[in-house]
Amino acid sequence: MDGEDHGGAAAALNSADPHLCCSLVQVPLQEEKPGEDLTPQIRCSDNCDPAQLGSDQSCLRRIRQALHHYRALLGSEVFAELRSLDASPMAELQRALAQLTSLVQDGSGGTSPGPSLQESQPWERPLLQHRILRQLRSFSAVMARVFAHSAATH
Repeated sequence: MDGEDHGGAAAALNSADPHLCCSLVQVPLQEEKPGEDLTPQIRCSDNCDPAQLGSDQSCLRRIRQALHHYRALLGSEVFAELRSLDASPMAELQRALAQLTSLVQDGSGGTSPGPSLQESQPWERPLLQHRILRQLRSFSAVMARVFAHSAATH
């Protein structure tokens, strides 16, 4: 991934953020179930620091894994009701994630398996939606910092 792609990823993140905010506002907050966080997170061992980003693929591998994770979640039955609404920001959010995924592909064509979600009950879905969107926003903020710094240094 060269500096040009990093700039494209940063731009795609900027376009996705308003849709993510709109989605979060529409979902009421409820209590979370403890111990169910299977979210991919960028760790120090992923070498996402500017000096390592160009030579070590572990950071991009982690980002690809998370993007596939969130795309699978947004395509799951948890978000089916939101996707069916007219003027839903979900379609734009899914397009932005697809664009980001294409920008950070490694060319191998392999993808990690998506998250395994148990069938959710209708009463659980607002909670799950809020949690997933909040985690995606948090991950996007970290990813934006990685790409913005990388684009500025290349």
